[in-house]
Amino acid sequence: MALERVAINAMDYEVPDNAGYRASGEPCIQGGPTAYFSTLPLPTIVKALVDEGIPAYTSNTAGTYLCNQTLYWTLHAVRNMPRPPRVGFIHFPLLPAMVAATGLEQASMDFPLMLRAVETVLGVIAHGDGQAGRA
Repeated sequence: MALERVAINAMDYEVPDNAGYRASGEPCIQGGPTAYFSTLPLPTIVKALVDEGIPAYTSNTAGTYLCNQTLYWTLHAVRNMPRPPRVGFIHFPLLPAMVAATGLEQASMDFPLMLRAVETVLGVIAHGDGQAGRA
């Protein structure tokens, strides 16, 4: 699992989205800040996941496709709230059957482990463990 640290104000993707749109060097939000950092306590979440036997790491780029765009837009939307919610983006691996169907060598994770990962992440957030930010 990859926990994204930062979203950048850039959309640039080779593959069109589901609506058929293909961004090329455009900002997510015109005039928006260059980047936003996740407000999840990333080091604490990664430690909790690894302690549960779930492979996890902090990623320093969500890329420039829809994952980055989603994280950027969400962080931008909550930026001026008096008590903004914690915001982050986590990439989950494919299911083993999906990897087998592609014939490619790539990471996979079974669904029960993914579910345990979600429960672990939500537990860390609910208990307010750790500090949010870039660490």
